[in-house]
Amino acid sequence: MDGPTPIGTIDPRYSMPGAAPTPWADVLARLDRAQVALFATVREDGRPHATPVAFVWHEGAVHVTTGVDEQKARNLAHIDACLVSVASDALDEGLDVVMEARAEQVTDTLALQAIAKAYIDRYGDFFRFGVDGDHLTSDEGGAAIALRIVPRTVFAFGKGEAFSQTRFDLADCHRA
Repeated sequence: MDGPTPIGTIDPRYSMPGAAPTPWADVLARLDRAQVALFATVREDGRPHATPVAFVWHEGAVHVTTGVDEQKARNLAHIDACLVSVASDALDEGLDVVMEARAEQVTDTLALQAIAKAYIDRYGDFFRFGVDGDHLTSDEGGAAIALRIVPRTVFAFGKGEAFSQTRFDLADCHRA
């Protein structure tokens, strides 16, 4: 996220006594360490749809991709609401991050080239995209839509000695 550093507030209902809010820098560090996130969208009939995705942090935002014919793309065509979750399977340590967000399709050629480079920088040749018009392309998957994830609310769940839930309200950060 560009702009001022978000300040989180601790939710005492879901936190141990004395727990402090998670700093935004810790949220960003957790996103930087994760290679896979759970990406959830909403089907037209209201049912949820979730899949694991590789993602990159580029220009202050999480970016994911989806094939033009995949369920994620069809879901986002009717409602831009989505959720990104980075979690571990441990309860005794770590930080889980959940973003309630909306997805914006990236179509600018220069931005797509930069996102393609960010995928290579993060994952090497495992995710090598080209740019064709307003889509990313790959030999294995064909045309893909690049999505910028614009968070409205981010939750950070601290685990270990002091369980905590920190909430970051970001909706005002994205208004024109």
